[in-house]
Amino acid sequence: MPKADNYECPRCGYCNQWKRNMKRHFYELKNPCSNRRNLELTDDIKEFVLKNRHYYPSHSVTTQSSEPKQITYNTNNTTNNNFVNGMETLTKLGHYLGYNNKSVTDINDFVESQHQPTVDKLENDEFRYPHLINSEKFLTLIDDMVRSNERNHEEMNIIYDEMLDRIKIYCDDEWESYMVESGMRRIVEILRTNYLDPYECYLYRKLFADKNINGYQLNNVRIKLEEYYQFLYIFGQHPYVYDKPISYVVNNYKTDNPDEFRDFGMKKYDQIRKDLAKTEMAHTKRQVLDIIKRNHKVNLKRLNETILELINIDEEFKVNILKSTSISV
Repeated sequence: MPKADNYECPRCGYCNQWKRNMKRHFYELKNPCSNRRNLELTDDIKEFVLKNRHYYPSHSVTTQSSEPKQITYNTNNTTNNNFVNGMETLTKLGHYLGYNNKSVTDINDFVESQHQPTVDKLENDEFRYPHLINSEKFLTLIDDMVRSNERNHEEMNIIYDEMLDRIKIYCDDEWESYMVESGMRRIVEILRTNYLDPYECYLYRKLFADKNINGYQLNNVRIKLEEYYQFLYIFGQHPYVYDKPISYVVNNYKTDNPDEFRDFGMKKYDQIRKDLAKTEMAHTKRQVLDIIKRNHKVNLKRLNETILELINIDEEFKVNILKSTSISV
């Protein structure tokens, strides 16, 4: 079936397949678009374009009576459901984003926005009591990372491709595709960059530089550091102190041994590597993968519902999303 023409602004040449976006171009820009074609863009011309997709100077907006060909699809609910469920996830997401003139939120921006208030408090030591993360909380952090808010599908930036058994992540303006093991490791890396690396530095400040911490709190900090290093080891990550200068960890810390933090941290990390059972590692990985799959299933269900709703209420959206299918017309 031939692709429907784009709407085109006769003043600047801007094109878009969605009437909704063309309306925004005509009526919601803060400044008028560039007059590249020396044309006064009247309300009559705007309405003509919204009805007929194009306007040329030879057209008469007052006498034009022809309507674009109306295409009627056989779109009963069962057919629509089968069609939407069979579409590739990124294709569905692309239709939704195009219709709403939005883009996928970069995973780094998303995770940073989730944790920046906490990171600021960690870096400025603004917690009354030590801020500590237990083993179960690491799973919660992954869950928060891969779960998009209801109807906010642009946050759907981690996808599990069941057919290919791949994890896809939207990062730096493109979709990255990973085998499952590598994908989980990449997710942990992103969480580290935007939250857990500052958290590790905070723990070292508590251990080595906080003069007000008591013995009970100090012991808890040591335990939580070991739990964090266990989480890192499971996903093939080295501690932050492994290759970072001591000044990156605790600013203005005075010591005669520039490897003091590295020696301390890697001793604990190496002990974990010796003691941690493979069965425990496999269990944690299964938990994380289950979290990714479960959230993807929920996110996808919500996206499907949105696509079906738009098909039922917006003829323009229906024409564009169904035009490449074999559904009878």
